Amino acid sequence: MSTQDTQQLTRNYRWMSSITVLLGTIALGFSATMVMVALPEMMVAFNVGQEVIQWLATGFQVTATTSILATGWLTGRFGLRRVYVFTLLLFVGVSLLGAMSWNAQVAIFARVMQGIAMGLVPAVALITIARVFPPQAVGMAMGVFGVGAVLAPAIGPAVGGVLLGPFGWSVIFLFPVLFCLPALLLAFKYVPEADPTIVHGRFDWLGMLLLTVFIFALLNITGLGLSKGWTTWQTLGCVALTLVSLVWLVFWQLRCKAPLVELSLFRNPRFWSVFLVAVPYGFCLYGTSYLIPYFLQSAAGYSPADSGAMQVPGGIILVLVIFSAGALCDKLSARTVTISGLFLFALASIGFTFTTAVTGFWVVAAWFTLSRVAMGMLIPSTTVAAIQSVPPALLPYASTTMNFFMQLGGAIGINVLAILYQSRLEGHAITNASTAAFEAFHECFWLAALLMVCALIPAVFIRKSPQIEPAPGPHASKIPSCP
Repeated sequence: MSTQDTQQLTRNYRWMSSITVLLGTIALGFSATMVMVALPEMMVAFNVGQEVIQWLATGFQVTATTSILATGWLTGRFGLRRVYVFTLLLFVGVSLLGAMSWNAQVAIFARVMQGIAMGLVPAVALITIARVFPPQAVGMAMGVFGVGAVLAPAIGPAVGGVLLGPFGWSVIFLFPVLFCLPALLLAFKYVPEADPTIVHGRFDWLGMLLLTVFIFALLNITGLGLSKGWTTWQTLGCVALTLVSLVWLVFWQLRCKAPLVELSLFRNPRFWSVFLVAVPYGFCLYGTSYLIPYFLQSAAGYSPADSGAMQVPGGIILVLVIFSAGALCDKLSARTVTISGLFLFALASIGFTFTTAVTGFWVVAAWFTLSRVAMGMLIPSTTVAAIQSVPPALLPYASTTMNFFMQLGGAIGINVLAILYQSRLEGHAITNASTAAFEAFHECFWLAALLMVCALIPAVFIRKSPQIEPAPGPHASKIPSCP
């Protein structure tokens, strides 16, 4: 075989590897957002309220968040191919279980297990691309991968809305499986095996247990407080469990040799500024993404197809803005882009507070699209800001840790806004049933707008670490290497 044939074979292998991991990522992208348009139908099918059905989104978000932290150890211990194949098989199995769910609890369990795949597959995909492509070509590969990875969740609600009518709610579990099957077949050839040079340590099982207990206890406080009362033993017991697990988790992470979360980042006040932006941003992003399609179908009279179609323009704009926002972070600064994104998100949230029964389809779509413009600015800018806020020695941990807390904020946002909306809906229904849903919806978005305005305060203090700030003089562009 000639040198040219070998090079062509290598290029083909690299792009086939990218396609293989992209298919799995697309499947998880559809799974993440298609469920949003099916929630009202599933509430009727299972005869449950929103305090139960919201766990389809919240549980998925929680396990997606926590499983990210296990990616490094799993891929080091078992290799990329085994982790990818096993995770896709797990996803296919629980998706089939979810499609056959006979009650809400089974469907929630299936979604919780799907969330594990959501945390692992995209992370494995990025590691795979970084491994098979040379440094000078990885940027283009990541760009192509990014378009597919972002486009799937962007159009997921529209696809789900169209399929929901003829096939029913089970389609939200079955449709993503179509992308998993070719991904599994290709994975045995095009996903790299274990790297024998990687030395893996012990996994922090106690840290993962404490983190899981903390998150689930935290997410149950709002529901118990509003349903049982804030001073009942159930609510106070849940608060106590949250605090105990948090304190124990922090103590253990500070002592553990290979902690799940690198808490030394929080000794840096610059990182705190980004953290105080990322958590409320995640809260509002995921919380409102859950609430909008639910409200449109349950109260505003939208069909699932119309609810999904309303989100398409915003999804397309999101893809375009993400790539341009990354360049803006270099040209202007991550702080400027972050502040602009927060302002636009607050503006979009305020726009939703004026939604009434006669508000036109395109007005709602415009406010949603504006929120996606803000989202497209905040996704790269908060990541860049997190990386630039720490010295080079902490760069490997900054992005992962910030992404974890943003996702955790998202899980809290879905949980709180879903339960708050239901609580306020019941409260307003006593005085004026015809406008109760709109008033409850407005209050949730006033909360989102307030959080975005509050996040502007720490955003103003976002700064680069002095160790990566360009020094004056002819060598200003050089960045010191990791010691």
